[in-house]
Amino acid sequence: MSDGLTEDKNILLTVCSTSLFFAPGMFEYAKTAYRSGDRQPAFEIMKGLTDNQVADQAVWHLLSGFIPITINGDKVQFELPKAAYLGELSDET
Repeated sequence: MSDGLTEDKNILLTVCSTSLFFAPGMFEYAKTAYRSGDRQPAFEIMKGLTDNQVADQAVWHLLSGFIPITINGDKVQFELPKAAYLGELSDET
């Protein structure tokens, strides 16, 4: 059984592990721009880094720090809050 949060986490790990590891400077630049109020340019940079494969909401969470990212050697680690809304998750059944 798979849920949307797990799928999005896997997408984030797969896409961002390569992009953020090889371009950590761009990620830091995007975070700095976001914190300075240049949110749209920061968003566009992150969409590029994630090759547009990550849901918009997840990108905003990455930039805001709602999803903390740690780059350790060749690994990118995420801490996803259980209540995070990523992708097309819905509470409706």
